[in-house]
Amino acid sequence: MDEEAYPAGVEDSYLDGKPIVKVAFDQPVVDWAQVIAESVLPYHRTDFSRSGEEEIRNATIGWLGQVAFYYYLERARWEELVKTIPIGRYDDQDYVYKGHHLDVKSSGIAKTPRLLVTETDFLARQDDIYVLAWVRLDLNEVWILGWARKSEVASAAIDRKIRKPAYAIPFKELHEPKEALKLPFKNADTSNHAESGQLTLIHQTKTGDR
Repeated sequence: MDEEAYPAGVEDSYLDGKPIVKVAFDQPVVDWAQVIAESVLPYHRTDFSRSGEEEIRNATIGWLGQVAFYYYLERARWEELVKTIPIGRYDDQDYVYKGHHLDVKSSGIAKTPRLLVTETDFLARQDDIYVLAWVRLDLNEVWILGWARKSEVASAAIDRKIRKPAYAIPFKELHEPKEALKLPFKNADTSNHAESGQLTLIHQTKTGDR
């Protein structure tokens, strides 16, 4: 997809000299994401938010990151794709693109986030591609910072100083967003679960650094 083919509100940009993609949104989208986030809360089995208000904010950020990435890759189908996000059952993955299972990790912190994939989640199941979206509520934008393959996540260092130990990949080590558009088609596989994983988690907010 060339920049000229981008839908309204999507543009190429740079962060610290590295290409990223910015997706702008308006307040009604934020309000809608918050309503969806509130509907998800009863199904959170584990959450590390300090308050109910923070939990809603984190859930809203998670949804905005997913929606922005859908809009970037599939502008003609993004609303249809959003409706497929599971509520009240296990979240198999966020999205399947060209046969690749994608998981969007969203962060709303003030500084440039890292891609974080919790050790617990990664042992339970593994997706093919992990995307990092920086939700900038202060700017009404989502910055798609890049992505990593599951093999790159598996070889990343685990940060055990945060509330939930997670494989951590710095922004500068991620593949550029546009490279995701060039992924080759992958043959459908029968399973993408970790061999030793137990599918016992319920859909929860997926965030990067908080």
